[in-house]
Amino acid sequence: MHKLMAIVLVLLFTLPALAATPAEQMAGLEARLAQVAKAGSALPKTHVLSLRFADTVAECRNWHTQLKAVVNNPEAAEDIAALLWRLKEAVHRLGMLELRTRIVKATPDREPRYGLLASTGLERIADDQVPDVPVSTTLTLDAAPGETVTGRLILIAFDRGLSKPCYPSPMEFVSFKPLAGDAASIPANALAALLEDAVPTDSQRFMGGDPDFARGVQRTDYLTGASQDLMMGVGWTNYFHYQHADTAQGIRLRLTVPAHQPAGIYRGQVRVWPCTEDYPAYATLVVRVHAVPRPVPTMTLQGGFNVEAFKHFIALREKTNVEELDTGWLEGHINTLTAIGVQVNTEHTPGPRDGWLFVPDDPGGPLALSTTPLRARLLAWYAWAKGVKGVEVERVHDWTGTTQVMNIWPANGRGYNNYVKDPRRIGSLYYPAGESLRLLALREGFQDAAWLSALQAAAAQSTDPVWHTRAQSTLDRALALAKSSTPTADALVSIRTEVISVLEKAVTRQ
Repeated sequence: MHKLMAIVLVLLFTLPALAATPAEQMAGLEARLAQVAKAGSALPKTHVLSLRFADTVAECRNWHTQLKAVVNNPEAAEDIAALLWRLKEAVHRLGMLELRTRIVKATPDREPRYGLLASTGLERIADDQVPDVPVSTTLTLDAAPGETVTGRLILIAFDRGLSKPCYPSPMEFVSFKPLAGDAASIPANALAALLEDAVPTDSQRFMGGDPDFARGVQRTDYLTGASQDLMMGVGWTNYFHYQHADTAQGIRLRLTVPAHQPAGIYRGQVRVWPCTEDYPAYATLVVRVHAVPRPVPTMTLQGGFNVEAFKHFIALREKTNVEELDTGWLEGHINTLTAIGVQVNTEHTPGPRDGWLFVPDDPGGPLALSTTPLRARLLAWYAWAKGVKGVEVERVHDWTGTTQVMNIWPANGRGYNNYVKDPRRIGSLYYPAGESLRLLALREGFQDAAWLSALQAAAAQSTDPVWHTRAQSTLDRALALAKSSTPTADALVSIRTEVISVLEKAVTRQ
């Protein structure tokens, strides 16, 4: 049984692990160049963005022409790597210009120096990717009283970098106001913001072929492909944070609806103000609180826990030697994991068991560092569809593949001593600073599964044929999404909202 589950899971979630050849990479960049180059004609020729488009397109074509002349010549391997880097960098800049054009068209009164967009938070954010999200500054969340939900704001630095945040500072980097409803409000302290910080990988440390330095020297600047996975509370550090030009920074908004909050629609503003900017950016947060009890998740995550590796993380955080660590450090972290529904085994690495969905640490798996939050969250939907108790991994924490460990803790900012050996693998779902974005997405999937199970139970007891038909239709859609090979974030959010709304109708009829 468990072997069949593992096979199906790999077929559904595994990404191709083979690296693209230079010719294939060039073809992909060429297609992206053709896709975004058209956007330059969307603005008047006199607009400054049109001039930047023209210059960047010319630069892209220059690197593309040079690369095309040598890409099939094995003796020019170093030049191919250098030109690929140049072309990738220029195409990325062109993509950011295209995004900037869409934002300018939405706010024609001025050309912003930086942008703020809202999203579901289920896409992967990395320095070398242009966020593929609608140009919107409104984030809508659905929740029950007592439920914790999250979404994402994307802070985009255009042709110059941003400082975000630095302390002491006259203004808060991210600030909230109470969310107002018709008869009540949600207090501002129900909201929190976390930076989705990047975790470096060997691909960014050893890019090779960098034309600005000697061949093969490690890259340390932006455009490196690092996944934003480590969630750091805004204000945890007094170090200076810097966001490079032409990059995106995820800001995770976490809302815990008060347990006795009346049902209704609540609205408020979120202000983001990088400390070196003259003006802030604003997003609108809309929260729909439903008149339905929050179901308690029953599924959990289980896995091993590499105590020895984690000791080094803690020692770095406490700036002490491993031998001098207080004996209570492990118990504290185990209790934290237990509180968020994660059970760990510090004695041995578990294997597949009946009644559990075992996720092997295979390249490109649904919990790998290079995955999207959407895939991690849908893993719980797949577990719900299989009717299992929860998800099991080999290790919740196991930073392996190197002789040193990574230097991640709140007071350290972005100073790293190490990197992920293979971003296609799981590595660690939990850091000394807290849970990873992948773990958060999986736990939100467990909450989704609780809603789905509650709807199943209600449908089984319903005597209303009309309501039962709608409930079953919603469950069928959820089951199809859980098994889909092409899931979308919009489909997940839509079905989750529909599940809550259908249950709410059942409650209000009683």
